Amino acid sequence: MQRPARRLSPARASVPMRDYVPDGRLVAIGSSTGGVEALIAILTKFPANCPPTIISQHMPPTFTRSFAERLNKLCAPAVQEAEEGALVKPGQVFLCPGDMHLELGASMPPRIRLSNGEKVNGHRPSVDVMFASVLRCAGANAVGVILTGLGRDGADGLLALRQAGAETIGQDQASSVVYGMPKAAFEIGAVVRQLPLDRIAERVLAATHLSAPGKASAQNSAQRTSERSVEPATREPARGRAGTARARERMG
Repeated sequence: MQRPARRLSPARASVPMRDYVPDGRLVAIGSSTGGVEALIAILTKFPANCPPTIISQHMPPTFTRSFAERLNKLCAPAVQEAEEGALVKPGQVFLCPGDMHLELGASMPPRIRLSNGEKVNGHRPSVDVMFASVLRCAGANAVGVILTGLGRDGADGLLALRQAGAETIGQDQASSVVYGMPKAAFEIGAVVRQLPLDRIAERVLAATHLSAPGKASAQNSAQRTSERSVEPATREPARGRAGTARARERMG
């Protein structure tokens, strides 16, 4: 069931975490309806040396460049519209141009690849295309995030990331403008943690912070007591397995 559209108040830019050190993991975020305000809420909490981050937001090509410029003014890290061949490194956030698919090359650090291939799930950019690329490039060394949006784009790709051992996060229903994409991902077992919007940045940074031995496990244990999470994906629903296969076939 779709929720009535509403505006989310942009989060205040937080003071960058002085002790944050990226551990090399890649962050990939997919969003659609309501995603503009959701992305502002998350990215304004990222420190200047944030994990390397790529974003596919369903948005017309005439708006992605101006949105990237707006984010760059609001956020501590460097935010820009993705360009072919750009290196994806810590401290950088890339927003996929409208009407293009965003993928990553096999080099390390990875480079942006843009294409105008066929629409997937009715979308270009497609979140599933991006997630499938992250799976090939980073596997378990990634964090996948699915935010508010209509439809189910990104669900199959997020499931494949989870099955590979990556951290996966879905926005919860209460904070979503449209609980479509996060719901589809959650229902097939693709989401490790389902969180309210105001806690997603915190979790992404905790998951990608190079911390002392034992510190991460203690943080995870404390957070799980208040998060709605699901058990490890040892037995995925049949629909989920089929969905993953479909996504991989689409991506080649």
